[in-house]
Amino acid sequence: MLYGDYAFDYPRSEINDLLSHGSPALVTTKQTKEEFAALVIDKPAAQHKLVTPYDGSYVSPLYLSGATPNLAPDFLAALAQALRRPVTQPHGLPEGVTPEDVLAYVYAVLHAPSYRSRYAGFLKSDFPRIPLTNQALALTDKAHAAIDFESTWRALLPLGQQLIDLHLLKNVPTNARVKFAVQGSNEVEKPRFEVCNGSGRVWINASQYFEGVPFDTWQFKVGGYQVCEKWLKDRKGRQLDFADIQHYSRVVAALTRTRELMQEIDTVANGQLWPLA
Repeated sequence: MLYGDYAFDYPRSEINDLLSHGSPALVTTKQTKEEFAALVIDKPAAQHKLVTPYDGSYVSPLYLSGATPNLAPDFLAALAQALRRPVTQPHGLPEGVTPEDVLAYVYAVLHAPSYRSRYAGFLKSDFPRIPLTNQALALTDKAHAAIDFESTWRALLPLGQQLIDLHLLKNVPTNARVKFAVQGSNEVEKPRFEVCNGSGRVWINASQYFEGVPFDTWQFKVGGYQVCEKWLKDRKGRQLDFADIQHYSRVVAALTRTRELMQEIDTVANGQLWPLA
């Protein structure tokens, strides 16, 4: 088990208190009718359907009170063995590994498309399991498996951290942001998507739109939510101010880069952390 026995649950007060100082938490589903979803947050959550509209979401803070990592000792021991590093005290982390490293690795794995497709049935019925090596390879060649995992770990950490930053809307690339150039009321009426002159437009009313939204980004879902559409639908009847427009532009850019990173993660992980066949 990745997290301790009691420090994950619906976003009730005991869990939210651990997020009050901006430390991150992982949100996942357990049993869901929707696609599996994982999301990082760094603020208290207001309701339990964070990543699906129908099923509960579980919040797992990275830290308990103080600086104590909310990571199960058995998982950390297995990670140390996979990395061939000694365990350090006081928290049992492998040498040179931080709790943030663990979260980055986990987040990368959970966003690998091949992981989600290979274990789709299991991910609909239980908490996600985190591989620490390709078991098929480990059974036949333990030394080779250990070397492969070390390189895979090092390659996935920066990709997972980039994803975390994006989903917290930090370090969002500016070259993928969209334009909102037409003057008007800024009122959200009925959001819709269309391609015009080769560019994707998200219309918020009859005359105003966000320009440069990729179709795949418009369709991109986190669990059961189509993010770009839902964000606007939640603001129907509202006039978007400058901060709203900037925020939506950052969301689009973050999701576009997320799609790219998911493919990069798959290139690293597929075949190294789960069997190819």
